[in-house]
Amino acid sequence: MISLAPITSLCVTVRLGARRRVCPGRAAPPGVHRYRRGFTLLEILAVIGVIGVLAAIASPTLIYILRDRDIARSTMRVGDIYRFARGRALERQAVLVSWSAVGGPSGKPGLTIREAIVTQAGAQTPTCTGTNWVNGNAQNRLLSSFPSTPEGAGANPWGDAVAQLYDPAGVAKTYADICYTARGRTFVRYSAADPFTTLTGVPRIDVTNGQTGYRRVVFIPPSTVARIAL
Repeated sequence: MISLAPITSLCVTVRLGARRRVCPGRAAPPGVHRYRRGFTLLEILAVIGVIGVLAAIASPTLIYILRDRDIARSTMRVGDIYRFARGRALERQAVLVSWSAVGGPSGKPGLTIREAIVTQAGAQTPTCTGTNWVNGNAQNRLLSSFPSTPEGAGANPWGDAVAQLYDPAGVAKTYADICYTARGRTFVRYSAADPFTTLTGVPRIDVTNGQTGYRRVVFIPPSTVARIAL
């Protein structure tokens, strides 16, 4: 007759600093636990509290970072407008970018792009000085504007940004027309009633976060594309 004795000789060798043997039915040696201990409610609440404190501290910084990102996005859009205008003028004919400190939605700064068009077959290529750039005139057409219409009445399309154009001498201007020709020349005037003159310096547009002081600058050189710098 075969007797089935309890199996007590199956042991497992573990290494905890020194080799030890753990056998079924026997007490585990010191340092070896059969079950892992979980977290208590007090420990979980303490961790949640620490996370809440860290979130409260980081929230203002995160908000400022998001606002600065909006400033960078607006600056890129302004730079793209001048780059687009110059490139289109080289491919076609004269293109005008108008800056007005109160020409945008809600009386905020705004930019418009207008393109000269040929009104008669066989006519000469339109130029900056020979085109009537008045809004609605048959010699030009509106291509784009920035910013677009805000979401609601009284909304500020620039958010926390303060945008300002400066002439090459560093004088703030409320109005500026910069015109590009198909021959790569650039003209400027700082009043719609003034004649165009050849642009020789480098105007710039500063876009500054009024809350954090973060600033991006768009430089508008006469002989190359617009550039963005801190």
